[in-house]
Amino acid sequence: MSLQERLAQIKLLVLDHDGVLTDNHVYVNEHGEEMCRYSRGDGIGIQRLQKLGIEVICISTESNPVVAKRCEKLNINCYPGVGDKLGVLETILAGRHISMAQVAYVGNDVNDL
Repeated sequence: MSLQERLAQIKLLVLDHDGVLTDNHVYVNEHGEEMCRYSRGDGIGIQRLQKLGIEVICISTESNPVVAKRCEKLNINCYPGVGDKLGVLETILAGRHISMAQVAYVGNDVNDL
């Protein structure tokens, strides 16, 4: 099966937060509050995928409320504070009747394996 044929099967794009939706850096102000930097280009790309019928979600180990806020702005479902990403993904797939072959997953660290 060609790469183009495999990509045509994608129904769900799963994104990690830190290092995928961010540049993996965090800002901490004098009050100890964390802030993240995002690219506005992500929103355009996600909207284009959604128009093609590809659902986009975020599964993150990070539990900071900024994760949910960013996902809300991007209009994607958010699963923050997840320790077992594979378990959550398997539950999501079962509920949507999607196979792993229909998933594209973008992560940046060992907990995304």
